[in-house]
Amino acid sequence: MKVALSMDRRGSVFGYAIAVLLRERYKVQKFYDIGCPKKDKAFFKFQKEFSYTPLFVKEELDKKAKEEKIDISYLKSLEEEYGLPNLWPYITMDRFLIMDFKKTEYLEPRPAISHEEMLKHLQVYFREIKKALEGAMPDVIIFEVVGSAESYVLYQIAKKMGIRTINLNDFRIGNWVVLIDNCYNIFSKANEIFKLLRKGERQSKFKEEARTFLKRFEKDPKSPCYDDALSRPFSFFNKLSKATRYFIEFSKEGSSTLYLKRHLIKSWRKLTGSGLVFEKPKKGEDFAYFPLHFEPELATLLLAPFYVNQIALIQNIAKSLPVHFKLYVKEHPSMLYYRSPSYFKELKKIPNLRLIDTRVNSFDLIKESKIVLTITGTAGWEAVLLKKPIITFGSCFYNELLQVKHSDNIEELPFLIKESLTNNQYNEEELIDFISAILETSIPLDYLKLCWSGSVSSKEILEDQDFQNFVAVLAKELNL
Repeated sequence: MKVALSMDRRGSVFGYAIAVLLRERYKVQKFYDIGCPKKDKAFFKFQKEFSYTPLFVKEELDKKAKEEKIDISYLKSLEEEYGLPNLWPYITMDRFLIMDFKKTEYLEPRPAISHEEMLKHLQVYFREIKKALEGAMPDVIIFEVVGSAESYVLYQIAKKMGIRTINLNDFRIGNWVVLIDNCYNIFSKANEIFKLLRKGERQSKFKEEARTFLKRFEKDPKSPCYDDALSRPFSFFNKLSKATRYFIEFSKEGSSTLYLKRHLIKSWRKLTGSGLVFEKPKKGEDFAYFPLHFEPELATLLLAPFYVNQIALIQNIAKSLPVHFKLYVKEHPSMLYYRSPSYFKELKKIPNLRLIDTRVNSFDLIKESKIVLTITGTAGWEAVLLKKPIITFGSCFYNELLQVKHSDNIEELPFLIKESLTNNQYNEEELIDFISAILETSIPLDYLKLCWSGSVSSKEILEDQDFQNFVAVLAKELNL
């Protein structure tokens, strides 16, 4: 069997550990890696005993794009074969194409390259990645995340060629990981089991565990471990080390001045609060709750591409509510001090909006709210577990539930909100069946720590019993 690993830089050690166990225990001998010089230097320098064959190297593709000539007929043929229904989704889901992080302020909507350069990149990505796949023909591609234009091209071409794809997805509540066949946060296998459970055509041995999980969450709700600027412990040396590392990386690309400017701006906002007046919830007030999303991120760029502008969406939500309602908006914990004061001042122009203090507990807001609206956020799933009506705007794994309404037409939003408020379709047995189906297709694993933190060695990962069990399940999925 030939296995290709598409891992983000932070997940490379995790991917290496997967490859080690697949080779040692399941006799897989051929591995392909999505090459990235920075990643290889940082993580594979001391793994000389293990040989990867690069499927392609992103930086080499980007170099070729500079010399590429635009071929309109070729672009039209690509759009015909791989369009969704056009090729724009491949561009707009890549934050490094649509925002120039090295030359502008954070979140300033200025593309990194011109329209013509975008077309050149698309041509090269499709041509070279298709050629690489046809030459290698891996049996499976394991994605940590489909998070860039080239990885999305890889994913779509692989699907067209009949190459199996497995995406790793954390369950968000508890230390679980789910193996899914798509990059859209849809738990296909769990959904099939869920439908059988609802029809009474299947029994789940996880039902009591699901019931216990739900009761435990209701009693003591917990969120994923975000990089929360309010709650993480202060460490001068850690902060200095991180700042130095980023400064060196920016300096190599001639952006050290911008880095220092950003760092000073963020520090000033943290010190002064940017002159903004945040509010506390008012007791007895009817309100809808919308937690701001981290951005730019796949949660919007890929899973809800037409709702990337959160200010515009919030304006539409505010005027879709019952006239006496307030809309409570709260900053994402990982975005503290990143958004400019002008962003929040624009929000505060909305007459029925309250900008809630970031120190207010999100679970308290969910419990006291009449309805929760989210694009694709974890807060939506937390609201499901806390029996609240939910409206989503993007692709969420929990959209399957009757309790959740999905808005794909903004003009219908006022009616959708009214329906959700007057007829909350929360059904505990349905939710328990849904959780049971997910648990049946999930694997216990501290995915955030082992894969996303970037601070765990390959030795620690390989010695982790849950990780070994995870690879065993993965091997079974691959019929090894």
